[in-house]
This record gives sequence, structure tokens and C-alpha cells, in this order.
Amino acid sequence: MSCTAVQNLISQYIDGRLSGAEADVVREHVQECDDCAQDFKDSQFLSRLLKENLEFPEPPKDLPRSVIRTVERTKPEK
Repeated sequence: MSCTAVQNLISQYIDGRLSGAEADVVREHVQECDDCAQDFKDSQFLSRLLKENLEFPEPPKDLPRSVIRTVERTKPEK
């Protein structure tokens, strides 16, 4: 597999979204290619940094009801 193809799959690999065969190919390539190994390490670092530092606020409890009211108010009359 080419470096470009592997680099396009690295984030999916880190997120565990590749099939076993694809994951094996990425893992093997990264072990043999210094450039892709560095890209992999950088991507892992960024992924970990984002997961540790992003806060996802709790949505308001009435959000679904609020969305429905908004949609109903903006719905064109027949």
C-alpha cells in the first residue's frame, strides 16, 4: 500500500474503524516506513490531546421540545 493510502487511513486506524485486514496493512506499513510512522505518532498525539481536552456540554433537557416548537413555528401554512 502506498504512503498516501496509509496516511489517509491513519485516523480511521486510531479510531478503530478499519477492518482487520486494513488495520494489519496500516500497522505493517507504519512499522516499515519512517515517514508514515511519524505521521502515525503525530496523529495519535493529536487524537489523545483532543479527547483529553475537549469538553462536550450537556444539552439542555428541553432541547428536543424546543426544536419541535421552532420547526412548528416556521412551518409554512397550507
